Amino acid sequence: MKTIRGCTLCLVLLSVLLLLTACAPRSEAPESDGLRVLVDGKSVQAGTRKASAEEAQVWFTLEGNLLLILPFSEAHEVSILQEDGSENTVRMTGSAVYMEKVNCPHEDCVQMGEVTLENLEYRPLGGFLVCLPHRLTVEVREHAD
Repeated sequence: MKTIRGCTLCLVLLSVLLLLTACAPRSEAPESDGLRVLVDGKSVQAGTRKASAEEAQVWFTLEGNLLLILPFSEAHEVSILQEDGSENTVRMTGSAVYMEKVNCPHEDCVQMGEVTLENLEYRPLGGFLVCLPHRLTVEVREHAD
C-alpha cells in the first residue's frame, strides 16, 4: 500500500510541477517588498543570473517566475523568504543541491533528497526539487537552454 501511495504522490507532484514551470520560467519575478532572496545571508535582486551558459546551473523559480540562477559547482546557502511568511532554505555543496529546511507542514521537498549531476536522469522528478505549498521550484540543469 505504501508503494502505491508513494507512486501516486510522485505522479501528482510531477503533474503539478509541469503545470507550475510550463517547461521554462515565464519571466523574472515581479518586484515585491515582501519577497527576499538571500545567498549566503546577503540579499540579491530577484532575476539575478550568476552562471555562464556553458556550465551546469541551478534555477530557482517562484510561481514559474525566475528568481535566481547560480552555477551548480559553487557552494551556497540560498534562502527564499516570502511576504506570507513562507521560508525555504536550499543548500548547494558544489556537487549536490537539496532543500535543507522549510516551514511548511509536511516538508515533502526536504524528503526529496539531493540532486547531483550523477543522479539527475534517475530521480523520479529529474533535476527538480519542488515545494508545492510555497510554489517554489529548484532545478538543476546540465546545460543552459
